[in-house]
Amino acid sequence: MNEIDVDIRDESVLRFVLSLPTDADGTRLRVNGKALFRVIPVLPSDSKAEHGWTDEQNARRCLLIDKVSERAAGPTARPRWVSRRQFGGIL
Repeated sequence: MNEIDVDIRDESVLRFVLSLPTDADGTRLRVNGKALFRVIPVLPSDSKAEHGWTDEQNARRCLLIDKVSERAAGPTARPRWVSRRQFGGIL
């Protein structure tokens, strides 16, 4: 998705953008009777995605990967599997 910094545009553009409704489904902008654009507000859940994984989430992910891997390999193949936790979750 492209980002445009409205702060560096003409003041009238900023006023127009700030006047748009903040409906979660977005706002359609029409030109010559045709809907050409949709403006969708950034929701609080969107900003969380930008921050990436926390250490706690990554540790949980590694545990789940290990469980699935161990189940798939069976008890006899266990020594072949390297725990992702041994490498700080980077595998």
